[in-house]
Amino acid sequence: MMYILPVAPGLRPKTGKHQPTRPPSFEAGSFFMENDMTQLPEKNLLDGSKLPKTTTGEMKDALGKLRDYLNELLGEDSADKEAARLALGIDLAELDAKIDMKAGQDAITAIETAVQDKVDKTVLESRLQALEEKIVTGGIPVGTIVMFTAVEAPAGYLKCDGSAVGRETYPDLYATIKDTYGSGDGETTFNLPNLIGRFAEGSVTPGTVREAGLPNITASAYLATTSGEIRGAAYWNDNWSDAPKVGNPEGWILYKNWLNLNASRSSPIYGNSHTVQPPALTLLPCVKAFQA
Repeated sequence: MMYILPVAPGLRPKTGKHQPTRPPSFEAGSFFMENDMTQLPEKNLLDGSKLPKTTTGEMKDALGKLRDYLNELLGEDSADKEAARLALGIDLAELDAKIDMKAGQDAITAIETAVQDKVDKTVLESRLQALEEKIVTGGIPVGTIVMFTAVEAPAGYLKCDGSAVGRETYPDLYATIKDTYGSGDGETTFNLPNLIGRFAEGSVTPGTVREAGLPNITASAYLATTSGEIRGAAYWNDNWSDAPKVGNPEGWILYKNWLNLNASRSSPIYGNSHTVQPPALTLLPCVKAFQA
């Protein structure tokens, strides 16, 4: 937007400098220009009412003077320039104060925003940390044994293979199981549970190791028979060529025989393992050692 400033009464439009024809004063709608300030162009030269019509050269000259005047008006202070600014309602001190105030308010707003953002971020991080700690503490307790399909123990777990590990390395685990599965070197280490090749058995006294075993089964019998076969788990020994003959009124001949026991002849499940082996799938037993 362009503002056209009125020419002060008593001044004649000139090119270049001019001399006032009246003492310095201010009237409503006009002001006196000091000798060293650029003269403003006539209003009709700029608003299109001049006759003959304003030429291109005149318009360029007028705009140049207007630009120079505005530069001088807002340039270095002098008494008359300050008066001219006041006549136009321009108070540089007040304007600077408003600019400084606006800048200060913007700076304060920026600081407040940054602080609030920092507070919000800190609060969020604090809440996330509290949530993570709650999840960790509410998760699987240290000392819990878990089976995994992987060949290596995941983070936070150790293989239940009876290894000796450091007491200071895994303080939470040692505080939980102590020397229940072995005291290691008796000073700096302790043993992990060993479930490799073993099944877990419920007990109120954890840590008891049970070796494989079955109740003993033995049997033998001395039989005398005249004919026939005995089949199944109990069977007769057919090595009887030297059996003594025993006479009887019916004329039958009796033979001596040994009765033996072999359970695998009754079911192939017997003799298939050194221990009692139910159907099974091998997994990796691991103990929770620390919160990962």
